[in-house]
Amino acid sequence: QDIDPPLYGEKRLPGCAPSEPQRDELEFPLFTLAYRQNMPVLGICRGMQLFNDALGGTLYQHLPAQYPQAMEHDMTAPYDRVFHQVVLTPGSPLARRMGKLEMGVNSYHHQAVKDLAADLAVMATAPDGVIEAVYAPGRQFVWGIQWHPEYFWQGEQGVLFQAFVEQCRQFTR
Repeated sequence: QDIDPPLYGEKRLPGCAPSEPQRDELEFPLFTLAYRQNMPVLGICRGMQLFNDALGGTLYQHLPAQYPQAMEHDMTAPYDRVFHQVVLTPGSPLARRMGKLEMGVNSYHHQAVKDLAADLAVMATAPDGVIEAVYAPGRQFVWGIQWHPEYFWQGEQGVLFQAFVEQCRQFTR
């Protein structure tokens, strides 16, 4: 489900999918608590959007309507294949971890970060400028990934999960 637009100060527009208020009521406080306690957090797709919203950013409710220059970001199954490339921000944690500045990703989302929250920085963008990965520089490990690396966990993108697990281990010590 989409994050409810009033949570980031907007009215629902055509193309915005249904939201689940109970899910929002659970996830926003959980993220806020984890963020305040500097806990490691990895957000995938909606998770990245939630981070941005919870920290004061906004979202495109429906890319095709609000960002018409956007390339297609909503692929069909199977999802374990590359759909487009992303450019990694030089010096970002993701670029350092991956050891390169471009990589192929899958993509199935119709929402994306519009206004980036002040506490976040960009780690990757699509060729059309859509933000594909973010992090919180002032925190131990708060990474948001717009694509779905869980379909590539046995390949090179498994390092995203390794990085998260390493940070979780350090946090519990």
